[in-house]
Amino acid sequence: MGNLKVLKIQEELYFLKLREFSITINPMLLS
Repeated sequence: MGNLKVLKIQEELYFLKLREFSITINPMLLS
């Protein structure tokens, strides 16, 4: 069960980073 929790946390971190990345990149693409 603990393994699943770690996986979930890593998944959330991944999506947070992905969102940060797209927020950083999008203005560059738009301008």
